[in-house]
Amino acid sequence: MPKKMRLALAGAAIAVATSGVTVLTAGVATASGPAVTIPSGPFSDGQSITVSGSGFPTRSQAPSGLSIIQCSDPGGNPNNLPTDAGGCDGSTVNPLPIYTDSFGNFTASYTVSKLTTSSGSSINCTFTNACALWVGVDYNSDFSGNRAFSSSFIMKQAPFFTSANSVTFHEGSNGAFAIAASGLPVPAITESGALPGGVSFTPGNGSATLSGAPNGGTAASYVVTMTGTNSEGTTNQTFTLTVTPASTFGIAAAIPPVATRGSSYMFQLSAVGPSKAPLKWKTSGKLPKGLKINHSTGLISGTPSTSKHSKPGNYSFTAGVQDHSKPKNKATQNFTITLQ
Repeated sequence: MPKKMRLALAGAAIAVATSGVTVLTAGVATASGPAVTIPSGPFSDGQSITVSGSGFPTRSQAPSGLSIIQCSDPGGNPNNLPTDAGGCDGSTVNPLPIYTDSFGNFTASYTVSKLTTSSGSSINCTFTNACALWVGVDYNSDFSGNRAFSSSFIMKQAPFFTSANSVTFHEGSNGAFAIAASGLPVPAITESGALPGGVSFTPGNGSATLSGAPNGGTAASYVVTMTGTNSEGTTNQTFTLTVTPASTFGIAAAIPPVATRGSSYMFQLSAVGPSKAPLKWKTSGKLPKGLKINHSTGLISGTPSTSKHSKPGNYSFTAGVQDHSKPKNKATQNFTITLQ
């Protein structure tokens, strides 16, 4: 009988390709040794995969039987093979038996499960927990022969949010909050529902952002829906953005959008805090040529000039506002418009 030995782990510790991983061994059965192909994942729960091999002893030789088992621990050293019932499906008492044909080849179908309980064993192969599929020579319905092939994998995972479901912004002050969701494949995050003026949502894969300075008069609670989507499903999160009112008169510290020469442009200034209408707006400093402020509404708009005197760059200015209280409330805020 061939000398017992443990074979190397196939592929990366956590594989993300769906192509098979082939493990070759030398000096076991033939000059080139047996070969086993084990898909590396990731897999969906209940997915059926094909495991195949060649170059093994034929049925007229010993050993001719092999076994397939799934374990929560991929091993890693000769003393950490799947020899006990605590981490393998069906326990090692009853693994999936396979036999070579008359040419020493085999093909077997195996159904991967993210959670299997049998004979006291419990495996949880999830997004964060690597598992391994083992193919080993089956002497006594276990792997004590220390000759095995293995391939690590992780299960595909439906999206789940890892960030909080609420945040508080302050009227007129810049705020930012990171939305995070995990899953495999990495989920795309989107948002639906009305946000306060001055606050915007930036979508992304695995992470997204709520940011901005809420406009004046937006103090309230805004309930929106965050959605994470990947090939394994869709998960919604009810999210609450609370905007607290400004206690003093001021100008919302919004970030002006980038302006493009020859394209229409709008940037709405907003006053926050207690005030008495009407308001009067003004600017000092340099606006891109072609833009001006509406002194009643605080809207900066126009079409940046395409002339040679309108050069790309940063244009810094100061916005000022006053109300009709006695004495008047006054406030200023510095801004920069980037012209491209």
